[in-house]
Amino acid sequence: MFGEMFFNQGGQSWSVPVLHYDFETVSGTTITDSSPYGNNGTLVGHVISSSGGYSGDGVQYINGSDNKITIANALPSTITFTLCCWIKPDTNSHHFPMFGDIGVGTYFTHVGVGNRIDLERSGTNASFPITPTTAWRHIALTVDGTNCNLYLDGIFSSNDTSSSNFDLAGISVLCGQNHTANDEGFADDFRIYE
Repeated sequence: MFGEMFFNQGGQSWSVPVLHYDFETVSGTTITDSSPYGNNGTLVGHVISSSGGYSGDGVQYINGSDNKITIANALPSTITFTLCCWIKPDTNSHHFPMFGDIGVGTYFTHVGVGNRIDLERSGTNASFPITPTTAWRHIALTVDGTNCNLYLDGIFSSNDTSSSNFDLAGISVLCGQNHTANDEGFADDFRIYE
């Protein structure tokens, strides 16, 4: 499955994530982190759907304007990291935030309106053109302090060199708030590698 290993611009590889939510082990609003770091998350509004995941359970966006998953512990400060997950938006007419809140720190979002995926922090924005879809799609972004590479369904898609300000420590929520639109859809298998 995509997400088992990704490679940065210099060929460096990761096999153990610093955070991994597969949504198969959830107790109440607590999501178990299956990485060795035990960085559990908390559901705020979103629900777990037994039929909504790419494989098994997944998280269902109910109202993207104010719901999210908070991460219990601070992630390490690093400018070399990989973000990846499966997404299935119900529409391509709104932002679909995946890692972080729009307008707050770092965010990684599927954007339907502009047919692109953005990664932004402190005014720096890396943008990647995509063909919008409401089908399941695996998205991975690798960042190394100079380059940011986008992979769609395990295949290299495009590169942006505007990643000097990106830092993993800026991510404190998943399935974040859009603040302006009620986005709905499904997501699964969130992984962060440093």
